[in-house]
Amino acid sequence: MFRAPLLIIFLWIEAALLAAFAIWGGPFWLLPAAGLLALFAALMTRRSAWLGIIFALAASTAWIFSFKPDLSPTLPTAFPVIALIAGTFCAFLGILASLGKIKQSAVFTALGRMVVIFHFLTAGAFLAAGFSPIPLPLAFAWTCCGLAAIFVVDTFFKLISRLYTPRRHWEELAAPGAFFFFHWLGKDSQACFPATRSQDDAFALKLPEMWMWPALRGQLPALAIAALVVTWLGSSLHEISANQSGVRQTAGHWEEKILSPGFHFSLPWPLGVIHRVDTGKIHETVLGFRADPGQPILWERAHYEDEEMSLVGGGDDLLSISVPIHFRIADPAAYLRGAADPERLVRDAGSRILLDLTLRRSAAEVMTH
Repeated sequence: MFRAPLLIIFLWIEAALLAAFAIWGGPFWLLPAAGLLALFAALMTRRSAWLGIIFALAASTAWIFSFKPDLSPTLPTAFPVIALIAGTFCAFLGILASLGKIKQSAVFTALGRMVVIFHFLTAGAFLAAGFSPIPLPLAFAWTCCGLAAIFVVDTFFKLISRLYTPRRHWEELAAPGAFFFFHWLGKDSQACFPATRSQDDAFALKLPEMWMWPALRGQLPALAIAALVVTWLGSSLHEISANQSGVRQTAGHWEEKILSPGFHFSLPWPLGVIHRVDTGKIHETVLGFRADPGQPILWERAHYEDEEMSLVGGGDDLLSISVPIHFRIADPAAYLRGAADPERLVRDAGSRILLDLTLRRSAAEVMTH
């Protein structure tokens, strides 16, 4: 039975709480730090490296796409205190794990030190926030994103290399979490890497064993199903642009809340969907006819696209009339629920008003006013 050390459990809890605090009402720039802590916890577990990669990438990507430069440089006093306490507690749990009956790996020890250093450096940076020439939240978030990118790429290549290596030689590969710069951090960090194989052993690999197909053959159905499920769940994420508003529809029911620009979630398709409406621009529809500049004007053909005749003067005359209607959508929910074709509804209403106005005037009066 696998029992995770308390340090790993604490890091997962800290990452989850930090992510929840950042998403629901807290400073969103803390989200990359939550992803970084989750990556550390996953690599220390050695059984959930892919989960840590997904968590770190999702957290960093969410912050980058919702990035706002107007971050306040003032931080609450509790931030550095909490970071310092969390770092001290991580150091205590690391010592406790090293004294346990189960001997921890060199990767666990090295990553544990990195976690403690990360907390202490974060506490120091928070304390110096008032003296920083740039907004510290901005620098902190981008630093966490950069570190996450470096660690994710290093871990990804280590995991991929195992697909091309026979399982009997996995112990001779560097474990995920043994980052490349550990070579330069002294003997304790260098212990994360396996001893170098002899040249004879290096050529003992059989080419068929190096291909990843034997490792994936039995997992292809599960991977295909997982890819379909992830794709289906991805349909629940929607982006609303700066000049748009959104209305969420769940199981055919329209919600009253108008969604602002940014990322929003709904139930996966077809259970839920978010309809986007351009509320920041002026829409136009033309009654009568619209000029066709792509064709020469010849008297033996119609001069305009969709040319229509309007009755004027009590129905005695016919005129070709062009009336542009400009409108802005103020209530996206009413616009979407009001009709299946809202623009057609605007045209019909405008046509009735236009007909009512022209029927009471003669052709000469319409053309001169």
